[in-house]
Amino acid sequence: MEPGAAVSRPVCAVDFTTNSINILVQGRPDRVESTGALLPSEAIENGKILQPVAVQLFLSKILKELGVDKPEIRLCLSDSACVSRFLDYPQMPMKDLEQSLRFEAGRELPVSPHKAYLGWQVLDEQAARRRVLLVAAWRDVVEGYLQSAQGLGKVTVLEPRALALARAVGLPDSTVVEWADDRLQVTQVQDRLVQYTTSVAVRNGAASSSSQLLRLLTGLMPTVGGRRPQLAGVVLLGKLHGREDLELAFREAGAGEDLRSTEWELPEPYRQFAGTAQMANVGLLMRN
Repeated sequence: MEPGAAVSRPVCAVDFTTNSINILVQGRPDRVESTGALLPSEAIENGKILQPVAVQLFLSKILKELGVDKPEIRLCLSDSACVSRFLDYPQMPMKDLEQSLRFEAGRELPVSPHKAYLGWQVLDEQAARRRVLLVAAWRDVVEGYLQSAQGLGKVTVLEPRALALARAVGLPDSTVVEWADDRLQVTQVQDRLVQYTTSVAVRNGAASSSSQLLRLLTGLMPTVGGRRPQLAGVVLLGKLHGREDLELAFREAGAGEDLRSTEWELPEPYRQFAGTAQMANVGLLMRN
């Protein structure tokens, strides 16, 4: 596609945080518009949309203000509502693979397949085997997200937030640390696969100093054999992006030259969003 050419339908990426909605709209390959709005405090709780009709009205108003009608809609799903597993399978017809995955979901996932939506993606395919990402999301949570976008456009993607963040960063191995709105999220990526993610609510000022933030962030990272967390390939996003004091604190704590914030850059037209709450939406837009 030639630069500046129109796409068939605008793509709208939507990310809900604890009390806000963040939106990126891409109508052309070289142009992305961003916006957001605060939601009522009771609209979302622990990643579950409690008032989908109210959220739908907010989203409808925002799209109207942007002049976007019936876009393709991609939604970030709260990681707390999802469970994922990486599974290795021998080569088999796709129909048999789908049946096997539904069976394995009942054994591998801590949620009944009857109470969840299941999704999977073939990550790697070789002559003798396939590696598959299996994701389950609680049905009532997913339905709340779908209801919030009902009638506004065609929902084509509903993806865990950590997967979108990892895609936006695009490094094969990294520790993605993001402060977006009122949440700190740590996502560890190995061989381009999300191995671990967690988040915590943080009030502005509660972790304002670099030492406070470092203690909080390393406390969110998993330890191996009782040893301190690995800090390889740290990328700082959102409110943490560009904070030289925190970069220095990470280096002194052992990240060394593996801190990626100073050398890593987003491609255009997304580069402007590294220091915003829109990075999960960037990952949604970058999805093929």
